Amino acid sequence: MPKFEFISEGHKYLLDDRELLSVTSVLPYNYRGNNTEAMLKGRYIHEMCRLYLLKNLDEGNLDSALVPYLDAFRKFLYEIKGMDIMGVFDIKSGSPHPCTELQISAYIELVNHGIPQSAPEGQPILEMPFYHSIYSYGGTPDIIIFDKLPVREGYALYLKDNGKYSLSSAKDVRKNFEIFIHHLNAYKWQKEKGLI
Repeated sequence: MPKFEFISEGHKYLLDDRELLSVTSVLPYNYRGNNTEAMLKGRYIHEMCRLYLLKNLDEGNLDSALVPYLDAFRKFLYEIKGMDIMGVFDIKSGSPHPCTELQISAYIELVNHGIPQSAPEGQPILEMPFYHSIYSYGGTPDIIIFDKLPVREGYALYLKDNGKYSLSSAKDVRKNFEIFIHHLNAYKWQKEKGLI
């Protein structure tokens, strides 16, 4: 069995000590951007949501700028109870981006056909790193909710700074995944040729 390791510092996926490409690293259109402040905010919001779901968030010491995002997250969790919404949920703190559907479709493929870092336990599954043994890429969906059936849906959960949220479902997952694979292969070729 290959040794799969996820290193949170730098978000690296290693398979037998060989670094795999990550979903976000191969997305086109400068997905990550160069806005350090926005990236930091997104990281804090993701960590806040993770700790909240684990019932380990110290709300008394929470930065006041994060409180509206927590309110939006709580509202989302309350409103989906009993709705049987299942799938991959990727938490976003910014505006919709053209690559979001490619990202979510790549995560759905990982959840259905990839190999997790450890055996999934409980529901929901939080930030579980996966790798794909065929396509050789790694990724970490934020939240996975499923009921023994393959995951067919993926959602971008946009948390807003006014305490509201919106949920946007990925359309045409199969086509989006095919487009993602094209970008993955192009990125691999560029790396092999030393162009990036």
